[in-house]
Amino acid sequence: MDKSMRLRAWSGAVTAWATAIVYGVAAGVADFGGAAFRGIGLMAASVVGFRTAGLVFLLAGVTVLTVLCLIRMLERAKPGLVSPQFKTAIVLGSGTFPIALVVFFGQSPNGYQALVKSELVAGAVILAAAALLSKASRAVGPWERLVALIPRFCMAGTVVIFPLFVFATLMRWQAPPGPAQGAKKSGGPNIVLVIIDSARADHFSVYGYRYRTSPFLERLAAESTVFDNAIAASPWTLPSHASIFTGLYPGQHNTHAEHFWLDDGYRTMAEILADNGYQTVMFSNNDYVSQITNLVQGFERCWYKGRWTDDARYYGQGFGRAFDLLLASFWSEWNDRVLSKLVKNPADALDYPTAAVTNSAIRDWLEKDRDKKRPFFLCVNYMDVHFPYNPRDETARLFLDEAALGRSYGLKLRRPPVEYSLDASKGQYTAEELRIINGLYDADIHSLDAELERLCAKLRALGVYDQTAIFITSDHGEYLGTHNRLAHGLGLHEEVLRIPLLARYPGVFTRGKRVDSVVTHVDLFETVLALAKVEERPSGMPETEKLFSIPEGIDRRVFSEYRFPLHVLAGESLRDDNSRLLVEQRMVRDRTHKLIWKSRGNFEFFDLAADPFELKNLYAADNKTIELMERDLFKWMASDVPPAENRRERKGRSPNEDIRLIERMRTLGYVK
Repeated sequence: MDKSMRLRAWSGAVTAWATAIVYGVAAGVADFGGAAFRGIGLMAASVVGFRTAGLVFLLAGVTVLTVLCLIRMLERAKPGLVSPQFKTAIVLGSGTFPIALVVFFGQSPNGYQALVKSELVAGAVILAAAALLSKASRAVGPWERLVALIPRFCMAGTVVIFPLFVFATLMRWQAPPGPAQGAKKSGGPNIVLVIIDSARADHFSVYGYRYRTSPFLERLAAESTVFDNAIAASPWTLPSHASIFTGLYPGQHNTHAEHFWLDDGYRTMAEILADNGYQTVMFSNNDYVSQITNLVQGFERCWYKGRWTDDARYYGQGFGRAFDLLLASFWSEWNDRVLSKLVKNPADALDYPTAAVTNSAIRDWLEKDRDKKRPFFLCVNYMDVHFPYNPRDETARLFLDEAALGRSYGLKLRRPPVEYSLDASKGQYTAEELRIINGLYDADIHSLDAELERLCAKLRALGVYDQTAIFITSDHGEYLGTHNRLAHGLGLHEEVLRIPLLARYPGVFTRGKRVDSVVTHVDLFETVLALAKVEERPSGMPETEKLFSIPEGIDRRVFSEYRFPLHVLAGESLRDDNSRLLVEQRMVRDRTHKLIWKSRGNFEFFDLAADPFELKNLYAADNKTIELMERDLFKWMASDVPPAENRRERKGRSPNEDIRLIERMRTLGYVK
């Protein structure tokens, strides 16, 4: 075979086709083996492998074809510029590049490092392939036979990969639900735990807000016990959810900005309930509440951002999942840099499902997948109140006039940049603009309130409403312009710590009761387990109260804490300007007073009855109340770490942990 024939045989789409099939098959086999090794079953592992093969096939094919087109343009401009062997080597290297980029993207701290590593790998492949092909081309016989087989290989590979890829993409596979192995039979009620992300209590009309933002919760309050002083364990999502699920304060479960996952050694509410006969299911719209952070351990099933994570297509954690991560990053960049500037409302392109979409999935599960022979524990995280603030126009008009609504369609108001969240003065917000942001936030609460009504209506329609203990709360609040901040996660002010908490279960929680005593996230753990008739209570837990039996008039003290907000300060433009925020803070609070300790040695003390907005620091070392609160705070801090037997130290990273989580937080607006 002469050089021109060899060049034609290796040119164009056939070369791209063959190379892509090789990469696709190799990646598919690798992911199949990895998934099978993780014990998800051959059927599920096959789905993982088929999907990976198709994704890699398409990605490598597009890249190789693009490179071939560029080479053909060069050949037309200057014939003979690229030898057949070197062209083939470049094709092989270009196929390697996107695969290496996908892999390194999920392992490198930033995109630039992933790009450099991928270029080095592709370059090494090109050099190695050029040397091998140059030597192989001298053996004419084997070379000719190989070239003659390429078209047949392309046809056979396509017939195998493409139908199976389509099958794996369309197929919905999940592990059959069933009780945990060795689980006891439970006689407890169904339990629904609703966590409204970023909801501050004083913007709910059920807590006396001047606008009627939560009419349904007002009606529900007549059937429930309402806690007027519920305090979050932390001012941001990750540690607060971990505290709810473990009954421990953040310093005890060690899940925070520098440790983005919950260690396996901590028993969660879901794990304990599953071991005691409950069907456990999570509906999450937040990256922090997912397999990535290990917060969903113990849930038999998890619906995460629109799909079930026990779907084999998601469960595969190799090339296929890395491809999803890369695609999600590109989608986030497209949202932030392009789409948000083209659409009327820049928050229209949300990165998470709305409560309406989530409720649709919940209804489907309740009707079709629920095991009616077992009680269920259903936990849901709604993101509708979290920024970007994106209510429907008809709802926004309840809180904003037409002029204000028209002004609200701006990136600055609907999706405030993170640097403005840290320091609102950087955005030069006017009083009117802050009023608009508050109006949008109120409208989001009103919309979510309607979805909560629909959820409860579904439970009633299924006949399980009165057999279900319902808890409605939040993980933290939102600044909305106070203390010169917009979002949350930075500080221990009331705006980000005081949260709504309603509990309904006939015969246990008193109808229409308001509890003034201070309660906290960590109380939910013991309360839920007590309702489920589970006595397990790990040693090392803080002193908690069952929410249905708090003594009248008790003046207890609770705690909150906040560590360095590295998840927020990771952006290059923020590191120097906001070094003042790198301060650890601990707080002790009762009904009327709050004491805050800061790691730089200073204290703040507020009389909340006289100064609810915490504008005047009254700290004085000779104050008797302060002395008592200092004693309790330091005693709590000294016992912050649970006994060693309650912890199983993790060596290395969690298999579910994603070290690019900081990059993924862009989807929530934390990092730019």
